[in-house]
Amino acid sequence: MRYVQLHLPGPHDPLAVAGRLATAASQAGNDYLVYEHPDRRWVIAVDPVLDVSIDTRGLSIHVNGHTTTRQLGAFPFADLRRALLAATPIWAGTAYGWVAFEAGHINRHITPPRSRGTDSGPLVRMMVPRTDVRLSSHTAVIRSTTTSGVVQVADLFTAPPPAPGRPWPVPVDADTHAQQTFERHAAAALHRIDGRALAKLVVSRAVAVPYPVDLLGSYLASRAAVAEPAGSFLVSYGGARAAGLSPEPLLDVHDDEIATQAVAGTRGHTGSATDRIHATDLSTDPTDLYDHAATLTAARDDLADLCAPGTLTATRPLHVAAAGGVQQMTTGLQGTLRIDRNGFDALAQVLPGLAAAGIPRAVAYAVVGEIEPARGLYGGALVTAALDTGDLHAAIIQHALITNPDGTAVLRTGAGLVTGSVPARAYHQTTQQLHDLACHITPTEDAIAAAG
Repeated sequence: MRYVQLHLPGPHDPLAVAGRLATAASQAGNDYLVYEHPDRRWVIAVDPVLDVSIDTRGLSIHVNGHTTTRQLGAFPFADLRRALLAATPIWAGTAYGWVAFEAGHINRHITPPRSRGTDSGPLVRMMVPRTDVRLSSHTAVIRSTTTSGVVQVADLFTAPPPAPGRPWPVPVDADTHAQQTFERHAAAALHRIDGRALAKLVVSRAVAVPYPVDLLGSYLASRAAVAEPAGSFLVSYGGARAAGLSPEPLLDVHDDEIATQAVAGTRGHTGSATDRIHATDLSTDPTDLYDHAATLTAARDDLADLCAPGTLTATRPLHVAAAGGVQQMTTGLQGTLRIDRNGFDALAQVLPGLAAAGIPRAVAYAVVGEIEPARGLYGGALVTAALDTGDLHAAIIQHALITNPDGTAVLRTGAGLVTGSVPARAYHQTTQQLHDLACHITPTEDAIAAAG
């Protein structure tokens, strides 16, 4: 089977188009995923024609109304790649999906704490969609399995946009008890860091939203209000429902070249003259420089195992870049992928992300499992994989609004701790990271009606 394809010249409003397609998918009861790359390229995947999931029991493939299951081997992401390539009914398709933080239980072969409920749901979910839309402000490509599907999507490009809701901001810096609780959590985590067995640990912070959330409305409102996020995402697929801004680049494999970014060190970004002062403070602070050096070294070691000898190089070292409400210190790494490795091998190597777990990865991951409840989608990754070319992109789900099956919702983010970190500063960092989302949370119509 091949996609029917239509090119639509711009100009386009990608956010408005994403809103229309997500609304139509929700009304039809279809799963979907929206991802905005940092360079403002958007992808929208709707309605799986192939659905592959992995949990602690094994791998399941659902295609053409049939489901098959099999046990996982020693390399789960190699099993995932083989399943996608063998089962996809679409020629030159792209797979989209997510990986939960707890996928480390299968990827790193770490036994989960007994208190964890990792048997209750998928750890990895990937689909090849029935409808695949790629767009920017200048052009769009609509691909669908039928001509009628292409026409329906094309009609949505000019349909009225979803009616905007009225946000109910969620305060993220007004609860003294919550601040004290997080700072105690961070202080306890710092006691685990000795600079040798554990050099860095990423602790998370969750802020409960006190009303039922319109996830799509919240995403549209927050993304529209932020001028320069480093990308965005909206997921309603495989039981996971989340939205967020500035997912952190984790991995890019393109034309046999591989790249990642070491990201460590954060300050606020307000668009004012103080940003330059904050950037200078960030790039000269000894604790942040140590954090960045440790992260860069670990990221280099990740790619050294994947790159052909002599090809690994650093790009734009210690660059301070804005990402929505924060600015971060980054250093790029790139090289040529070894001929005996592929994108899924690289994905397995870099999960869970250093910015989500810590350093060394396996030790930090195990400690997170001891001191925090299951993270699920938070700290995991969004993944796109071109099955024909082998290109693969992954980004860490860092600052997110996540809705639960019981209708509750939380805002979640994290802070990396190293020797010398200050819990109060870590709390302030998480507040800055949540601000753009928290100010634009939109309630459901039922929540509005109940409030009178």
